Amino acid sequence: MNISSKFYYALLITFFTYATIFAQESIEMPVLVSGYANNGGISASVGQVFDAMAPENASISLITEGIQQGGYSACNDITEVADIDGNHYPVVDLGLFCFTAKNLKAEHYADHSVVPDVRTYNDDPSLLDIYGHLYTWDAATQYNTAEGQGICPTGWHVPTEAEMEYVMAAYDPEELMSIPHWIPAIGTDISNFTLLPGGLYNSASGRYEDLLVRAYLWTVKEDGSMAIACLFGAACSTTEFLPSEKANCYSVRCVLNY
Repeated sequence: MNISSKFYYALLITFFTYATIFAQESIEMPVLVSGYANNGGISASVGQVFDAMAPENASISLITEGIQQGGYSACNDITEVADIDGNHYPVVDLGLFCFTAKNLKAEHYADHSVVPDVRTYNDDPSLLDIYGHLYTWDAATQYNTAEGQGICPTGWHVPTEAEMEYVMAAYDPEELMSIPHWIPAIGTDISNFTLLPGGLYNSASGRYEDLLVRAYLWTVKEDGSMAIACLFGAACSTTEFLPSEKANCYSVRCVLNY
């Protein structure tokens, strides 16, 4: 851990300690986010703050492998969740938030209606079990939008930008990446997030791209005619937010409602 990272984590520890001491029955927890994690530590783009509602009586602490909630499980002791099609996904506690630990494979929304524009990389069904489906932004998000549910199981939602920013700040990219499948094979997966390089479908070129080298995850955030996705790349071990054409097809992870 470099000096700037140590300074950043010291600030977070001080902040969380202060917030915990003065917490009563429930607290509104502002979480500091300094930019994106990379193989050199947290970047220098310090300053963005977003509000996350900490669950009642949650005690927040910081450990070296990420931000975890001491004595509190963000997953509420859930170990897996099933979608409407009967696909099962393990879940992972990443601190403030509980995520699915595999890419979605759902082909129906929670009301059994068909999800449009579902793709499998190279139209190869043998890749589905590993990498899941690829979805347009509209397909991923446009069901039950008041809850942000999208194609996620009931009680879960497509991540917000702030939720993904938290994950990016808490872990280095290789700590999120699965151990197999990436080229180069830099993943350590100490987070158990098991991020997979499912690539994308490029709507402009009509081609599938980046299998094994990049992961793209949708968020619910729009930016004008574009939508915001998270890009993870093994070759340069970086993470970033990417304004993307909504017609592109990316992977989806889900977050437990809180």
